[in-house]
Amino acid sequence: MKVYSAEFKADAVTLYLSDPARTVASVARDLGVSRETLRLWVRQAQAAGTAPEKAGPTTKPAHAPITSDDVSESPPGSPTSTTPAAGTAPPTGYPTIDYEERIMTARAATGATSQDAIAA
Repeated sequence: MKVYSAEFKADAVTLYLSDPARTVASVARDLGVSRETLRLWVRQAQAAGTAPEKAGPTTKPAHAPITSDDVSESPPGSPTSTTPAAGTAPPTGYPTIDYEERIMTARAATGATSQDAIAA
């Protein structure tokens, strides 16, 4: 088991508490100690009253949810667009369906009118 000086431990705790954006894991990794060791040193210093509580981050975290303001519409025809590019046909193997024509054919076959469809 490695033994660390009291000065090293105090400096490690100060480094962690001085930057609200830093995590225990990132500071521990930079110092070459385990995160549990650094966490123990922080708890011991806070219990002894020699270290304050860590302040929370003051800026928007990097993992904040994406809002509609953060997203722009993809141009038509791009791989992420839901709108096909002008003049393009559906992918091979998919039939083109004219729904209006099919509705008119079905109405003619049954003798129904658009008013019958609304009433149903």
